[in-house]
Amino acid sequence: WWYAMAEASEEVHIQASFYTEIERISVQNTPFSLPFSATREDLTQLINQLLTGDENEHGTKLDFDFLINGTLLNKTLGQLIESLQILTETVVQIEYIERSPPPSLDNEFPHNDWVSAVHCNDKYILTGSYDNIIQISTHDGELITKCHGHEQAVTSVAWLPESCDSHMFVSSSHDQHAHIWKFDGATGEIKLLYVCKGHSRIIEAITVSPDGEKFCSGGWDKHLKIWSSTIDSDLKEESDGEPKRRKLMDDAKPNSRVPIATFAGHTHPIMSVKWVEEGEILSAGYDHCIRVWDVQSGVSINTLNGSKVFLDIDKSNGGYVIASGHTDKHIRIWDTRVSSTSLVTCTLSSHHGWVRRVRWSPCNEHQLVSGSYDNTAKLWDTRSPKSPIYTITAHEDKVLCMDWSLPQIIATGGADNMLRTYSF
Repeated sequence: WWYAMAEASEEVHIQASFYTEIERISVQNTPFSLPFSATREDLTQLINQLLTGDENEHGTKLDFDFLINGTLLNKTLGQLIESLQILTETVVQIEYIERSPPPSLDNEFPHNDWVSAVHCNDKYILTGSYDNIIQISTHDGELITKCHGHEQAVTSVAWLPESCDSHMFVSSSHDQHAHIWKFDGATGEIKLLYVCKGHSRIIEAITVSPDGEKFCSGGWDKHLKIWSSTIDSDLKEESDGEPKRRKLMDDAKPNSRVPIATFAGHTHPIMSVKWVEEGEILSAGYDHCIRVWDVQSGVSINTLNGSKVFLDIDKSNGGYVIASGHTDKHIRIWDTRVSSTSLVTCTLSSHHGWVRRVRWSPCNEHQLVSGSYDNTAKLWDTRSPKSPIYTITAHEDKVLCMDWSLPQIIATGGADNMLRTYSF
C-alpha cells in the first residue's frame, strides 16, 4: 500500500517515522515516504500491516490515532503539517496511540420527569429528577429503590467515598436544602439522616471533599456553604450508644444541620462548584468568572475572568486544566499554569445550544465530554480542538446532567425523562 503511495510522484511527499509509548504495538523506527493526502485511515492501515502481517496477535485489526507535536491528525497529513509550520525537509516524527472506540448505548433508565442529577459509583447509579424523586439503580438497569428526596426538584446528587461510610450520599434541591442520606445495599432502604439548612434560594450544585468528610453547596443566593457530611458521634457508639443510634435512625424527623462556613464573593448566582483538592474549591456562575477558594480561610485567592455566563466547570485529573460550559454554546479550556491575562488556551465549538455540562475523563487528561441543550453529548480530545471525536445523539430533549466518574461509563440525563449510560 505505501509503496503505491510513494510512487505517486506528482504529489508532495514527506519523510516520516512512527513511534509509540505502547510497547506491545510498537514498530521499527524506519522512515517512510508519505503523501500529503494521507489520512488517519491510511496511516492506520500502514501500521496494521507492519504489525505481524495484516493483523495483530489477537487476530483483529487495530484502530489508531496519530499525533504530530501533540496535535491529533483529523484531516490530511499535509494540512496538519502546514498548520504546524513543519519543514518538509525534515523527518517528521509521528506518534500513534490506540483510538478510543465510539461510546455505545448500554442501558436506558426511564424516569417520570426531567433527569437533572446523576452520579455513578462502582455498584450503583444515583439520580435525581424534577418530580423530587431520588432513584438508585444497578448498572444493569435494575431499579433498587426510589424515594421523595425533596419538596421540590432535585438539582444535584453525589456519593460519598465508600471509605468514609459505605453508601452515603448527599443531594440538593430547589427547596433550598441539602440532604445527607444513608443507603443500605442489602435491604434497599434509604434513610434521611440530616437536612442542611442555610441557603435562602435554590441550590444548583454540590461537591464532596476528597476525604468525604465535608461537602460544599452553591446556588442562587450567591453564597458557597461548607457542611459536615460525617455522622455524629452518638450514631456511631457501639455499646451504650446503640439505643440512641436506633432512635435517631428510625425517627421520622431527621436532624437539622447548619453550615460550618459561608463564602461570599460572587455577585450573581452560582451554577457549579468543584472541590478539587482538600484545601481548594472552584466555583462559577452568572457573574462570568471562576473563583478559586482557600477552604481554610474562606477567601477567594484567585479569579479567572471570562465574558460569558458559566453553566458548569470541571478540572482535569492532571490538576491544572479547567473546562467550562457556557450559554454561548462554547466550551472553553483554561490552563491555570499560564501567567497571562488570558488563561483560555482553546475554545471547543460544535454545539448548537447551551453547554450545560462538562466532565473530564477520569483516566485520560486530554479527553472530556459535554452535554448540551441541543440534545447531544460530544466526546472531545483537546489535542484536536476543532471538532469532537464523537457526537452522541443522546436524548430527545435537552441534556441536563452528566457523569464520567467511571473510566468506561458515561451517564447522561435529560428533559426527555430518560437516563442513558454509554460504555466504551
